[in-house]
Amino acid sequence: MISKARVFKPSIRKAGFGDLEAIHALDQRLFPPGVRFDIDLFYFHLLDPASTIFIAGEKDFIGGFVIFERLSPRTGTIVTIDVTPQLQGRGIGAKLMSAVDKLAGRYDLRWIILQVSTANLLAKEFYVKQGYVTTRLLKGYYQGREDAWEMKRRLIN
Repeated sequence: MISKARVFKPSIRKAGFGDLEAIHALDQRLFPPGVRFDIDLFYFHLLDPASTIFIAGEKDFIGGFVIFERLSPRTGTIVTIDVTPQLQGRGIGAKLMSAVDKLAGRYDLRWIILQVSTANLLAKEFYVKQGYVTTRLLKGYYQGREDAWEMKRRLIN
């Protein structure tokens, strides 16, 4: 746990299997049942050559992570981005998104897409600040009960 008074200076790195329990636990804390991911999904993304999980952390503390997946030769997606609540608003998410942008550039991708709950106004605002625009409403996206916005950003390579 990190106090608000302490400065958190994370390094950004790729996740490994040793990080699995910590990233799964963070996701379980942040999202409700039906939205949070099963541990098998994290295994899948660690093994999938089209996926990368970046972690923002210090020593044995993970402050956040992002899962990115290449969907096609020109498009990737943010599967999820999770930042521990006491560190939200302190630039951790932006650093994780920057790591994704660099990776997407290496693959010469043109677009990154993501989905965000229509109820999650803070996340949507964050994505807008990152250059994403809303492209469409996805009715019943989360277990048929909760709507999501699809958002997209064009990369300039």
